[in-house]
Amino acid sequence: MNSSRTDKLFILLFAYALFALLCIGIFGCASEQSLFYSAIDCLPLSNGDILVLFSKLPEQKNFADALIRFSSKGEKIWELRDGLRFAHTINSDGKGNFLISNTLAKEILTVSPFGKVIDRIKLKAAVNDAEALPDGALLVSAMPNRILTLARNGRILKEIRYPSHASKEVYLHDVEPLPDGGVRVCISREGKVVWLDKRGKLVNEITGYRFPKNVTDLPGGELLISDAAGVHRLDAAFHETDFIPFQNAYNTRFVSGKLYLSSGKLVICSLSGQVEQTLGYRWPGYEAVKSAVPEKLRDKLQSLGYLH
Repeated sequence: MNSSRTDKLFILLFAYALFALLCIGIFGCASEQSLFYSAIDCLPLSNGDILVLFSKLPEQKNFADALIRFSSKGEKIWELRDGLRFAHTINSDGKGNFLISNTLAKEILTVSPFGKVIDRIKLKAAVNDAEALPDGALLVSAMPNRILTLARNGRILKEIRYPSHASKEVYLHDVEPLPDGGVRVCISREGKVVWLDKRGKLVNEITGYRFPKNVTDLPGGELLISDAAGVHRLDAAFHETDFIPFQNAYNTRFVSGKLYLSSGKLVICSLSGQVEQTLGYRWPGYEAVKSAVPEKLRDKLQSLGYLH
């Protein structure tokens, strides 16, 4: 091959590479991890379907989050994207629908089993978690440091501030009601999980975690705590007995002997960490960019982690 043809081929390949990298840059995709939405939370359903909430980082404003219902075989049944902004949790509303804490939109959504938004509760602050209580009210963690009990029309029935002296956002995650009227909640920025009585007074705490986001109850009083390093398993006396390393573990669910771990992709595994299934979601323009790149260059980009 003469130098002229070599130069032309090089220029052509360079142009394709520039195009591909430009597309990657436009869509904020600097690595394989950023090509995928991150699984933030999931809700396994009684019929075997799974609801999974996928999100991009909040600074990537040209992406909407996605709530997707998958069949037990991993096939997409429906997808809801409109209006979701760094949504954090999915929970049952106790009436056959689902509650979504739509964090940056400062609202709580009620979504039907068919993927339709049927109600919105607007708040004045970002909300990280929303759970239905047996009496029909909602238990909510809101920025900067508030735990709210809300009526279904959004009226505040009760408010706890923890810590009461907070001068900055402490990032409350995964607020859970306790039988005595108190709550358990992750104080993420302070690296701990606390138990509060119904007046908001500290009853107990466990510390030493890296931005904990979720606590899952296991049979026998054991706990799973998800943080930036992975999933910590604790016995009933709060002694750590096992650790599953998963980078940036968000929320975990333990259903029918399986652990559903939202960490990048949704990972379904045993308590020992043996993976059975994964579910992921790519940004919508991914396949178009991938198909526009020549095969040899595509192989190189894949080897570098830019394409999957």
